[in-house]
Amino acid sequence: MKSLLSYSNALRNSRLLLLLLLGMHLGILVLTYADVGNLGAYFWGGRGTDTSTFLLLEWVSLVLVVLFYALLRLRAHSNVLWLRVFLFVVGLYFALNTLGNLLAVSWLERGFALLTIYLSACFFRLSSASS
Repeated sequence: MKSLLSYSNALRNSRLLLLLLLGMHLGILVLTYADVGNLGAYFWGGRGTDTSTFLLLEWVSLVLVVLFYALLRLRAHSNVLWLRVFLFVVGLYFALNTLGNLLAVSWLERGFALLTIYLSACFFRLSSASS
């Protein structure tokens, strides 16, 4: 896998994709608070949740994306074991998220499967010992 995805590409691309996810979640929060339609029909599996649950899920996602980005910033300067273990767990999180995306009702959510499987591969690469 190392030959398919270099360490530097995995780091750069995962940072970029996490920033895009951060912007998307911020945009969804703004639109939800502005009461622009039923976004639950397109996100979170397309199953449509009530607004309070939808907002909670978005806030949790926003915090997780910020945490994942912070882990990437640390990984750029450190190679300690605990950090690599956390990055492996994040890779597992995105792999499971990919399965959820593929099972979603919404076509938009299913499209995110490509993003999450690539992020999973990036985090698995970054969890390896060599840089």
